[in-house]
Amino acid sequence: MNPENRNLYALLRDMWDRRDPCPDDLTEHVVVGLAIDNLDDEVMALQPVLSTADARGPQAGSRYTFELRGLGMTVLQGAVLVAMSGRRHRRIDGWIAPATVFGVQLHTGSGIRESTTDQDGRFSFDRLLAGPVRLVFERVHETAVPLTRPVATAQFSV
Repeated sequence: MNPENRNLYALLRDMWDRRDPCPDDLTEHVVVGLAIDNLDDEVMALQPVLSTADARGPQAGSRYTFELRGLGMTVLQGAVLVAMSGRRHRRIDGWIAPATVFGVQLHTGSGIRESTTDQDGRFSFDRLLAGPVRLVFERVHETAVPLTRPVATAQFSV
């Protein structure tokens, strides 16, 4: 990297540090969040499905996919669509594959809501306020999906 680029990047870093600094207690909040959600839970990778309109950040209409892999194969995968529901609320519609009945928990800043997928692997949560959430999936009876404990998505915004 040439000196001009190095200086430009330093100026940009300083500007963002002043305009949007990282919270001092971010690390502590992450550690506490992990402890609360049970460190034995496995975390599934969550990937936003981006369009050019999504470049502004998370918003109603956002789509995410997630996947849990084990022993070189996909164990569980799914998708979530976040949509507006009225003027203030959001709605999550999701589905998992393979299609089977799972318990689903939605962890929000105000508590935990529970649901169950139907036989086709579909689930939904409505009347949600905007903010960070996490989904946790757990087997409710014996299935072909080899999960021995709950698995959680990474946190995402609704």
